[in-house]
Amino acid sequence: MTFLEFILILIGILSIYNFILYPIILVILKNISPKIIEAQENYKPELTVFIAAYNEEELIEGAIKSILNSSYPQNKINILVGSDGSTDKTNEILEKLSTENNQIRYQVLERGGKNNVLNTLVPTVKTDIILFMDADIRIHNNTIENLVTYFHNDNVGAVIASQTVKGDGKTENAGSVGDTLYHRYEEKIRINEGITDSNVNSLGYLYGMRKDLYSAIPNNFVCDDLHNIYSVLQKRKRVLFSINAKAYEIRQKSLNNEFHRRVRAVAGGWATILYHKNLLNIFDFGLTSFYIWSHKVFRFLSPIFFILLFIVTLLNYKSTLLFSIFLIPQLIVYLSALLGWIFEKIGIKFKLFRLSLFFVSMNYSSLLGFFRFISRQQNAIWDREGFNK
Repeated sequence: MTFLEFILILIGILSIYNFILYPIILVILKNISPKIIEAQENYKPELTVFIAAYNEEELIEGAIKSILNSSYPQNKINILVGSDGSTDKTNEILEKLSTENNQIRYQVLERGGKNNVLNTLVPTVKTDIILFMDADIRIHNNTIENLVTYFHNDNVGAVIASQTVKGDGKTENAGSVGDTLYHRYEEKIRINEGITDSNVNSLGYLYGMRKDLYSAIPNNFVCDDLHNIYSVLQKRKRVLFSINAKAYEIRQKSLNNEFHRRVRAVAGGWATILYHKNLLNIFDFGLTSFYIWSHKVFRFLSPIFFILLFIVTLLNYKSTLLFSIFLIPQLIVYLSALLGWIFEKIGIKFKLFRLSLFFVSMNYSSLLGFFRFISRQQNAIWDREGFNK
C-alpha cells in the first residue's frame, strides 16, 4: 500500500465514521453494557411548560391548547410564554388565553433573542421540572407523562422527546422528505446513546430538564437547547431520549428553510461545544465525551472530510484502481444531488435524488455554519421562520 492509498483510506474512514461506523459502535455498546433507566408511570410531578415566541400568531394558541388538552393532570401544569418583542397578534392572543385560564402566564420582553428570554424568565419558574417547547410543536395526549416519567430517578437531569415532522400535511419536497428520514436516523442514535450513557445532541422542539441544573446562557452565540443539555452533562447527570414522548412539528418544511436552520444550528453548535470544551476530555467524561466527539464534532467536520476525499481521489484517480473505486460513488452522489436540485425546480418527484440533494445540502450548510461560527456572525435573535437576522 502506498502512502497516498493510506491517506485515501484514512480520509474515507473519517468521512463515513459519523454516518455509518458510529451507529454500529452504539449498537455494540448497547448489547455489551446497557444502563437502562426504567420509566415510573405513576410519577407525575408539577411542571412548567416554557415557550419562547416571536410573532407566532398563527401557531401559539394551537401549541397551548395541545398542552391543555393532554391527559396530564391539569392542576400540575403551568404554562409560561416569553414573547420576544412580538409585533403581530401574539401578545393579544396570550392576553386572551391567560385571562381565560390561570394556568397560563406570559411576559412581553423587548426584542433581545431567545437566549435572553430564557435567562430572564427561567429564574421565575417555581416548579422543579421545566419542559421547553416551540410554538410550532403539537403534543400527543400522553406526551407529557411519557417525558417526565424518567425524572423519578435523581440521576436523570434531562429527557428529550421524539419528534415527527408533519409540516402542513400537503407539501412534500426535498426539505420535508430529507428531514423526516434524517430524524428517523437520528432517533436510532439517540435511543442507543440514552441506553448506554447520555444523549449529546439536543432537540430543542421539546425537552425537559431539572430547573436546578439550568445555567444561564452565556452569550448570543451558543444554542440554547444544546447549552442546556451540556449543562446537565457538566453536572454528570444523564440525558435520556423518550421514544414514547411523541411530538410533531407542523411548520412547513422546505430545502431552503432546512438549509438556513442547519447553518444556524451548526454555528451555534460549535460555539456551544467550545464553551463546554471540558466535556471533550474523554479521560474525565468517558462515554459522554466519546459521544460528543463522534456525534457532534465529527459530524460538523464531515464536509471537510468529503471535500478532502474528493480532491484526493480526483487528482489521483488514474494512479491506481483504488482511487477510481473511491471516486465513482462520490460522482454518483453529487450528480444525483444536482439532478435532484433540477427536478425540485421543475416539480418532478424522485425520492432518491431528493435524498442525495438533502444530504449534500446538509453538509454544505454545515460548512457554512463553521464559517459563520469563526466569523462570529451567530446570534440568538430569530424571525418567524426560525432564522437569525
